[in-house]
Amino acid sequence: MTDRKITYGILPLYKTFIMQTRINNNIIVLLNEYLDDLVKNKQRKSHAHTLVGQIRQREESQQLLMDHNHSDCMIFKNICLTVSFEYMKKFHEMSFRQQVEERVPQIDDMWSVHSFEGDYNTIHTHGCNTLMGLSMVAWTKVPKQISDLPAQGSLKNASGANDGFLGFVVGDGDVHDAERLKFSGYTPVKPEVGVMYVFPSWVQHVVWPFFGDGERRSIATNVNMFPFSHLSPEDQARYTEHKKQFGQGAWGK
Repeated sequence: MTDRKITYGILPLYKTFIMQTRINNNIIVLLNEYLDDLVKNKQRKSHAHTLVGQIRQREESQQLLMDHNHSDCMIFKNICLTVSFEYMKKFHEMSFRQQVEERVPQIDDMWSVHSFEGDYNTIHTHGCNTLMGLSMVAWTKVPKQISDLPAQGSLKNASGANDGFLGFVVGDGDVHDAERLKFSGYTPVKPEVGVMYVFPSWVQHVVWPFFGDGERRSIATNVNMFPFSHLSPEDQARYTEHKKQFGQGAWGK
């Protein structure tokens, strides 16, 4: 009798992946306390001159440079560095590629975006000081009209199903992609308080406007992934000692 068993392998064709993690509510409270103080601080520094976000509809609409070494931000900073290690490790597992040299994450910059009705962010990418760079966004406040939307709603009948959403763009996208067994090049995600997305800095993304009362408050972070050999001798020694004590977890400036 003929053996009718079929064997097969799969070669994935997607370009990248987005990692999702959740931030403890106690950390969100700390971050909001820090940001509440920052928006009142007359010495605050706008980060808008380096960004393409059209955050301008109200006087409170602003994009502010954060001090990631502030005591209220340190736990969050360490989370950003830790998930950078995890993302890099998962990428090498999924791509079947060996890591040529150990990479060490360091925060490039961190800023808050205080968006109100009509504010939006045009399609863009982020910049880092290393070719391998990671970016992340987390929300600390989300208006009810966004929270009440379904995570995957139909856009027909002018539903507003993506109002206030973040959208990742890695290729063309079409509403019929799923029926064609095609991974879409456009992925919208609903903002949620305490949720953070991690992605390579080259990934294009867009933030759609929302309408009505409330503030959509987010924190964006860029992380440089320095080859170990590019660190100063002092940082190499400091990082090696950190790894002996704590393993390959949060570390960086």
